[in-house]
Amino acid sequence: MNEPQVWTVIGVLAATLIGFLAAMVTMFTHTLSARLAELRSDMRLEMATLRSGLRDEMATLKSDLRDDMTQLRTDLGSRMDGLDRDVQALADRAFGDGPR
Repeated sequence: MNEPQVWTVIGVLAATLIGFLAAMVTMFTHTLSARLAELRSDMRLEMATLRSGLRDEMATLKSDLRDDMTQLRTDLGSRMDGLDRDVQALADRAFGDGPR
């Protein structure tokens, strides 16, 4: 262990090991960063698709609700007209102010 060549070989092997580890850590970091960026991109795309789908669904629901409310208003109006006619006929019969 006292020979300079032994220490030189140990130094070369240690430097090679440290260089290899540094290269592996750098490649791993770059790979991980790229994968995270890809996942973020995919997530943004999924969120945009979901947001678009929800907008479309909300527009459909609003349209359906508007149509239902219009139909309800029409039905209620016709019932009120019929009720008004019936009440008028009852009032005419009760008070004798019927048409002559």
